Amino acid sequence: MAYLVFFLPAAQLDTSASVAMTALLSCMAYNVAVSQNMPEIGYLVLSDKFFIATYVLLLMTLGQTFATFVLDANGRAELALRIDKQWRVAFPLMVAAIFAFFIASV
Repeated sequence: MAYLVFFLPAAQLDTSASVAMTALLSCMAYNVAVSQNMPEIGYLVLSDKFFIATYVLLLMTLGQTFATFVLDANGRAELALRIDKQWRVAFPLMVAAIFAFFIASV
C-alpha cells in the first residue's frame, strides 16, 4: 500500500501522507495482533525484527513524501518527480533485500 505514494503527485501531500500513515497504522495493528499470541520474552524474535524493518521503510516513505512536497512547493517539481521515480525502483529493492536478509537468517 505504501508503494502507491510514489505514484501520487508531490503536491497532494494530504493524500500521500494519508496513504503512508494508513500503511503505518495497519502495520502497527498487525504487530499488536501478532505480539498478543507470542509469549513474553526478553529479546527480539524474527517477527519483531521484521516489524522494525517495516516501520523504518514506512517512515522513510513518509519522509520522502514530505521532502518531495517541499521540493514541489519551492518550484522544484522536476527534482521531486525524479526522486519519486527513483523511489519507485528503490523501495521494492529495499523490501526485497529485507526479505532476503530475513530468509537467509532463518
